[in-house]
This record gives sequence, C-alpha cells and structure tokens, in this order.
Amino acid sequence: ADSNRWYPGAGHLHFPEILEALRLIGYDGYITMEMEQQPDSPTAARRAIRTVRALLGIAICCDSTRPQE
Repeated sequence: ADSNRWYPGAGHLHFPEILEALRLIGYDGYITMEMEQQPDSPTAARRAIRTVRALLGIAICCDSTRPQE
C-alpha cells in the first residue's frame, strides 16, 4: 500500500525507487499488496496491478470485456 493505504501510486511513496532497490539486491520473488479497497475492490486491484507492472516493465494483458480506466 502507499502512504495513505491506497493502491501503489496514489500516495507519497516513491515506488520506482523501492522497486529499484529490490532489483539491486537481486530480489526476484513475489510482491504482495495490502491496501484499502477504494473506490472498490476491482478498481483498486486493477490500478495497483497496472501501476506495479508499468514500473516493472511488464506487459499488461487485460480482459477486453472490461472498460479501461
């Protein structure tokens, strides 16, 4: 979660620096997220995944039946 317990990127923490630090120490394990489900669970999850994947340079595969935000 970010500093306000919302999804990564919605607060004040510098996630690019955090992820870069993990990369520099050779971490290649899982990353988990615990956050407030705002404005709702599906939206919070999509935004968190989109943010972290973009920071990691991972291609986003999305469900074409759902509208993009």
